[in-house]
Amino acid sequence: MPVGPSNLAVRRCRAPVERLIVDLLVGCLALHGPQSRYLFLGRLAGWSGTSIDVPDLPSGRQWLLALVDLYGRSAAGLAHLPDAARDLGVDEETATALAALVERWEACGVAPHQQTPAQQAPHRQTTDQLPTTGWGAADRSARGGPWPAPTSVARPAITARGPLTGEELAALTSAFADHTAARQLLSEAGLAAERQPSWRVSTAEEFWAEVATLVRDGILADGRARILTAAASRLPDHPVLSRDPAERAARSAD
Repeated sequence: MPVGPSNLAVRRCRAPVERLIVDLLVGCLALHGPQSRYLFLGRLAGWSGTSIDVPDLPSGRQWLLALVDLYGRSAAGLAHLPDAARDLGVDEETATALAALVERWEACGVAPHQQTPAQQAPHRQTTDQLPTTGWGAADRSARGGPWPAPTSVARPAITARGPLTGEELAALTSAFADHTAARQLLSEAGLAAERQPSWRVSTAEEFWAEVATLVRDGILADGRARILTAAASRLPDHPVLSRDPAERAARSAD
């Protein structure tokens, strides 16, 4: 019988994906509050057939981290997270993004020789595409190469103000996990290379977290809007990055 990937290798692959899943869940207003925790856990148990006791931690993020970790370690896994989230009213675009992350998480548990070509292809990168700080394969698993240049079709500028949301941060981390693509995006948004975060980080998530902090602190005027507008010009069909936050909110309320 073929030997699967070691538990340590699987954990290393899954850890950054789990953090992205939590970031996406934290951005879902439908999952906020103690009552929502109870309902979410109940729906997840109903879908998976596995009931797990998650400690009542002080913050919602900590609770979601524990939930994802405990279910991730169980036989049930995370396959039913999108179904449970839909039951609580999470919009379909977010649920679809969550399902894609869960698929990435599950792929980490499949031995390379058992993976389909589609699962293997995103990890095949040339040496000059890889960051010198050794980002893990899971941070690049959603993409097979640099994103295309900005589209020639004019798009309305996104008018978002304030800090990047958890949902937007998760989407940027997943979509622009390659260091070259991320640098190009920030430069297009108006953030000069010398003002961008250092690449002395271990994952794309850490880099984009630094970007979010800089935007929150005002390093770039209208930074959130300019970054999202640049992302939309490169990914015009992305369910999160291609729409103005006000439009996403209106669609969620429908």
